[in-house]
Amino acid sequence: MKKVIISAAALAVTTLSLAFKYGESGKNVTIITTIEVKDFTEFKKGFDAGAPIREKGNIKVVDMYQSVDNKNMVTVIEEAASAEAAKQFFSNPDMKAAMEKTGVISKPEVKILNKVQ
Repeated sequence: MKKVIISAAALAVTTLSLAFKYGESGKNVTIITTIEVKDFTEFKKGFDAGAPIREKGNIKVVDMYQSVDNKNMVTVIEEAASAEAAKQFFSNPDMKAAMEKTGVISKPEVKILNKVQ
């Protein structure tokens, strides 16, 4: 019985270690970006037109939200293959120019997160 418990504990630790390692390696990161825009309708048109830039950067849009208090405060949830890919995407001059063109008026608040559960 003691061997079974020790084996189960070792398996649990190994599984958790692999899960943590997977997250730490940057696989499947989630990106949460919050911005303020001049006009949501115009921003959305430009955002949709920017799909090729996101595609080139291997960024997948998961969802988009508007603040209940300010429809021009937008939060976008995206996924990337790694933290490095996400950082590279957000430092791309084409992406920065596209954001300005779509009417982004605030500095983007960008969070890159690993899923742990």
